[in-house]
Amino acid sequence: MLLVLGLGGLFSLVNLAPAQTWNRMPAPSASLHALSCSADGIKLVATGGAVSAYDGTRYPLPIYTSSDSGANWIQTAAPSNIWTSVASSADGRKLVAVAGGGSHVSAGLIYTSPDSGATWTQTGAPSNHWSSISSSADGTKLVAAAKSDLNYNPGSIYTSTNSGETWEQTVAPTNYWSSVASSADGSKLIAVANYVPIYTSTNSGATWKQTATATNYWRSVACSTDGTRQWAVAGDSFTSGASIHTSTDSGATWTQTSAPMADWMSVACSSDGTKLVGLAGGSVYISRDSGASWVQATALTEYISTVSSSSDGTKLVAVTESGITYTTEYSGAWKLTGAPGRYWWSMAASADGTKLAAIGSEPNPYGGPGFIFTSTNSGMTWTQNSRAPIEGWGVVASSADGTKLVATAEGLIYCSADSGATWTQTGAPNASWVSIASSADGAKLVAAANGTAPLHIGPIYSSTNSGATWIQTSAPVTNWTAVASSADGAKLVALVSGASSYTSVDSGGTWSQIADTSIGRHDYTSVTTSADGSKLAAVIYGESIYVSTNFGAAWRKTIAPDAAWTSIVSSTDGSRLMAAAFDGACYRSTDSGDTWSSAKAPAEPWAVVVCSADGNKVFAAANSYAAINQNTNDPIYALQFPIPPSPLLPTPSLSMIRSAGNLSVSWLVPSADFVLQHTTDLTSPSWIDIPGSPTMNLMDLHLEMPVTAVISSGFYRLKRQ
Repeated sequence: MLLVLGLGGLFSLVNLAPAQTWNRMPAPSASLHALSCSADGIKLVATGGAVSAYDGTRYPLPIYTSSDSGANWIQTAAPSNIWTSVASSADGRKLVAVAGGGSHVSAGLIYTSPDSGATWTQTGAPSNHWSSISSSADGTKLVAAAKSDLNYNPGSIYTSTNSGETWEQTVAPTNYWSSVASSADGSKLIAVANYVPIYTSTNSGATWKQTATATNYWRSVACSTDGTRQWAVAGDSFTSGASIHTSTDSGATWTQTSAPMADWMSVACSSDGTKLVGLAGGSVYISRDSGASWVQATALTEYISTVSSSSDGTKLVAVTESGITYTTEYSGAWKLTGAPGRYWWSMAASADGTKLAAIGSEPNPYGGPGFIFTSTNSGMTWTQNSRAPIEGWGVVASSADGTKLVATAEGLIYCSADSGATWTQTGAPNASWVSIASSADGAKLVAAANGTAPLHIGPIYSSTNSGATWIQTSAPVTNWTAVASSADGAKLVALVSGASSYTSVDSGGTWSQIADTSIGRHDYTSVTTSADGSKLAAVIYGESIYVSTNFGAAWRKTIAPDAAWTSIVSSTDGSRLMAAAFDGACYRSTDSGDTWSSAKAPAEPWAVVVCSADGNKVFAAANSYAAINQNTNDPIYALQFPIPPSPLLPTPSLSMIRSAGNLSVSWLVPSADFVLQHTTDLTSPSWIDIPGSPTMNLMDLHLEMPVTAVISSGFYRLKRQ
């Protein structure tokens, strides 16, 4: 980032953040329940304790760190333990972790690291069932709360003023403490326990005051860097839930926020206390107005176990119980198209990826009728087809040139010969059509139905004249889930839910049941084929991805991870595959399914994915209708290959502040080393290091460097050391 300072005033060059979307990346482990980050959100530390599915017993886990906002993780040298809480200094260098102890490890201990987790040292803190730890911005002042002692008596609160070298028990009363938080200078503290009032301290724990708050099942606390604004969340999984309470006077008085009644687990806030992220019942809620209003992060469809926030509140980190990391803001290669927010059910693309057709319904709890939308510029702009003769559209397919479309609507099949401008009802019978496919020229069509409850069975019909006439094929009447066609329309493959699937080599005239037992009987959700029909790929919801290189004669389970797969698409040669899942996973293969890698798509409940003939243009549409957290703005994203190299970690943004009549350059405390430089000319710049060391402003966790009169005008930048 470049900051320009001249006699005429200030001008700051910044990048505006896009609409909030989430990165989805693998976490280093499942069962991570403790998370902390540096002020800039780049350095992360996470740990927890694995939970036995048999008896709920927790087992020890290592401590992991990331230096790139969760894109990559390393296991540190810290011993495995049942870690319950971690904390970080503002620059991410000084870390501290507390353990709760248990039957499978030694009693709870406290460890510290002075070098971002490279090395760890056991401190002299007494053994307890520690529940929470918090740190001052510089990492010197620590406060630790214990749920209980080793005999399960109520625990105490301890503090350290030397980065954990020595500890002192405070005069706070013994309680089953659940959470503690600290201001940036370590002077103001807040602590909560189950079913007792909230306690605060304004002198680094030397004395404590019981507030006038009601008793509650308090679980987590957070505070602004100056300690003035404080939050406490309560949980109750047995009733209608509890709420979030806030204080704007360092805990002297408290009020209940408008947050929904829920089983709240944790809360984190920005340095100024205006931006909040809360966790309730596995769902993430966000507030941008100090808790006055809350919005649920509906893109996260998995159970979230812990959350954290950068100092400015722009970068959020969430980790799932199953081992997935979500971070904002999304900065990957996928780009939002101009499609309106809808529940997207089906999509088709021309061979060059310029013409798209998609079916989406108005977002509401009951689904609503589907409408057809088309695009002629790779999704930049979309048109809702108001002249379509009917509503309630279901699935759509396209010819290679994008001019001939076929779509189902309220049990009927319609065709268009002009890219969706006009539609004609075909003579296909009324059925519960679930899947439809087209040959490259749009002449040969195949449609599969699965009927209505309770049997959910239906026929397969085909057409050889662009839908003018249809005949029922010899395929059995069963519960079909998906159908795909080769480019010439001769080779067809059809999937059956929970049973063996079928193939045809004569446009549906005859069908053969797939005899290969390796593919088994699964709930297949989508199938795709190469142009010649030789290479097939199918996805199974909640399981894996299977491929065949001989038109289904033999199938092989790939190494793709298990996921809630909903859709798969193939390039014409069958080498490039893209699969999308309802749980946000999106994986790509460039070798016909031999290997797979994450496509690093934003976290969305993906419903359908399509691509151009060469596989270089990919489009993915989301549908949160079946999610617990329904969205009102499900998007369509586009991805263009090849993907440009990932940018380097961002340089902190510079700003100019005035204090006591003096100017200073200010930037958020970074997790890497930077030096401030100055030049007077950008044409042929000669950057000069500004001497001296910046000071940390504990009010907003920014570093500040005074600007002298000699170098007041000109340009400033930060250079990574």
